[in-house]
Amino acid sequence: MKYLFILDYTRLDQGTFLKHLARSLAGLKLDSFMMIHADSEYTSRITETGVLTETARIRATKELNHRLTALFADEGIPLIAINGYQRKTIVKDGNKIKVNANFLKELGTKTNVLLSNLIEDENGMQAALPLAQLAEVLHEKMNFTYLCAFDSNDNPEALLFTRHDDNPLPAKLPEELSGTSMPLNLLQPAQMTSSEVFQKKLRSSKI
Repeated sequence: MKYLFILDYTRLDQGTFLKHLARSLAGLKLDSFMMIHADSEYTSRITETGVLTETARIRATKELNHRLTALFADEGIPLIAINGYQRKTIVKDGNKIKVNANFLKELGTKTNVLLSNLIEDENGMQAALPLAQLAEVLHEKMNFTYLCAFDSNDNPEALLFTRHDDNPLPAKLPEELSGTSMPLNLLQPAQMTSSEVFQKKLRSSKI
């Protein structure tokens, strides 16, 4: 797999953005890619029913894993959905995070992979790994060629109305990725209205 796409907290709650991303990726017909995610605003909605925050976060992340798979499938993008703790794919061992990279690479030879940040902790329990840390450890083990996140200053509604912003805001990392040293390519939804522009923007991020 050459491509890693990082879906942040805010984007996961934007249905219009997710549908357009799926359609754009379908149009590009990329080699298999990996997409990673954590939880979204859905966690807060679950806690409002009286569920503890950590329990709600785990539940929300699992449900998102399934919902994203269905959404992308509807747009012609097949995904193998997996949580990091399943088959001990990602395990915390003391201060180290162990990744079964061979297993993930094998999955990537079959189709695209959707991976959540739920890993197995030292006690064999499910736990949420920070999204930036997950991206870093995966890149270390998988050696992706393209690392892609989404500009948090860009308005996803721009997808519907324009292909160009005359007064673009400075690119801004999503909060979960602030502080990372990875050479991320920050994509804007407006860049996905054209397959040619989208592909050029992706390829410009080659490491």
